[in-house]
Parts: sequence; structure tokens; C-alpha cells
Amino acid sequence: MRLQDFKSVNEYNYVLFKITSQLKLCGENIIKYQMLEKTFSTFHVLNIVMQQQYRERNFKRYSKLISCLLVAKQNNELFIKNHQSYPTGSKPSLEVNGTFV
Repeated sequence: MRLQDFKSVNEYNYVLFKITSQLKLCGENIIKYQMLEKTFSTFHVLNIVMQQQYRERNFKRYSKLISCLLVAKQNNELFIKNHQSYPTGSKPSLEVNGTFV
């Protein structure tokens, strides 16, 4: 299971918790560090810098990492929508006319 194989962070999070719940029922104890490492190690290769930045933030709780990933995804979607609405060079700069006394 890899983060990059899922359409959304929520979908990945759901499946990871489903698997950890099943493992707990079988007597296997999964610690938060293992969940963090599993998530970090499955970032897409094109996101290696992002993976390193998240590792450096030294998350202690898996839920904090997932929250951060969800916010980052929302911000990225907003940036993309803004760029698509007004691509670079598509709108002329506004002119400022003023009079000086």
C-alpha cells in the first residue's frame, strides 16, 4: 500500500486505519511511528523534497501529519484553480493613473 496509489489522502487514511484495525484484532500492535514511517516511505518519487520536509517537522502523531497533508492538498487545489482562472500573462496589468500636486 502506497500513498501515491490513492486518489486522496482521506482514502489512504481510511485504508491504513482499516488495515491497522484488522492487525490489532489479530494481536499485532501497530505504533504511531510505524504509521508515520509507512506514510513517509510511500510518497511519490517526485515528492521526495516534500517527504524530507515533512520528516524534518518531526511529527509525533500520525493524525497531525494527515491533517497537514489535507491542508496542503486543499491549498494546492486552490493555487491550481487560481492559476487556471488567471494564467500568467493572460490578464493585462492594471494601470494606475494619479495626479500629483
